[in-house]
Amino acid sequence: MKLRSAILGMASVAALTAFSATAAMADMSNFAGTLTGTYANIDATGSADLWAVDGSGVFGLTDHLKGQLDLGYTTVDGGGSVDTWNIGGNLAWGLEQGRIGAALGYNSTDTGFGTVHVTTYGGFGEWWASDNITVGVNGGGIAVSNGGPDGSYFGGGITGYVMPNVALNGSIDYITLNSTVDATDYTASVEYLFSEETPISISGGYTYTDVSSFGSTGIDTWFVKLRLYTNGDGAKTLKDRQRNGTLGTAAGQDSLLLKLL
Repeated sequence: MKLRSAILGMASVAALTAFSATAAMADMSNFAGTLTGTYANIDATGSADLWAVDGSGVFGLTDHLKGQLDLGYTTVDGGGSVDTWNIGGNLAWGLEQGRIGAALGYNSTDTGFGTVHVTTYGGFGEWWASDNITVGVNGGGIAVSNGGPDGSYFGGGITGYVMPNVALNGSIDYITLNSTVDATDYTASVEYLFSEETPISISGGYTYTDVSSFGSTGIDTWFVKLRLYTNGDGAKTLKDRQRNGTLGTAAGQDSLLLKLL
């Protein structure tokens, strides 16, 4: 991993978090944020290590409308290094039993052979199916710079809160580029919030990726994450922090997109 780039990425996300918190000081009840560090091992034709840091901040704009800003850095080291910066945002409209909205994202990926710029755009929805079950869907388009293959994505997932501070997650996500390259992620994970007073969680899981356009190539990914939650509305449990906080991956498919670049 490029240490200098990783440090720069962490500093940039920390700056975003600090800026978001400062901007929200006028009314902290309208602010929620997350800061996430990720390690993953990716096994395809060979093994690669992924390190990532991501920050998100969401603000209440009206009684029902919220805006979110995301910033992140990812590096993959599998003999050569692939570095990605991403920035994005979304608007979400709160409903009685969920939320819907629109998302826009931008990625700049240095593959070692050049830089690829990708814009994603789409919509999403989350539904509180019951007190302990959340269902989410998303979909949209992909535009690649320099005449690259454009495409689309869609996905869905379900989260079950077996306890207020323990979440089980399952999801299926699909992406296609120019109808010639396509991949599907099948993911299962669990997240645990250590303490409601010290809002840091740990999560771990597994993703199987089927890249069908390459003769059904399979990619195995094991991952672990540490996440800091900040919620100004008084939310304490993991369930309440997630349902009233940032969207996470509900709005897009950046992680799946990286596997095709």
